[in-house]
Amino acid sequence: MSGSPSRKLGRLHAELHNRLVHCRYNKQEAMDERYRRGRIDALSWLCSLLGHYLEEEQRIDRRLHANVEQEWRRIRWLPPSPYRRGIEESIREFYELSGRG
Repeated sequence: MSGSPSRKLGRLHAELHNRLVHCRYNKQEAMDERYRRGRIDALSWLCSLLGHYLEEEQRIDRRLHANVEQEWRRIRWLPPSPYRRGIEESIREFYELSGRG
């Protein structure tokens, strides 16, 4: 799997969820019922765990951007200067690269 960790987690979550649905609702496959129950329980747990980490990543992303915004407000006291322009440009680049620009 390539890409960012969130994409990997998202793809993994989607794939495991598909397998969970298949295992839960496809009764035509000849499979021991205890085995099926074990698969369903494990896949359910893994989907929940991945969902938790995807939510955690969203919280981290929000906290990161809140911290950057807080610093952005703090530098506004600086008088206009090349230094301040450098800070502002770097923060704008951060927002563009992070998809919020």
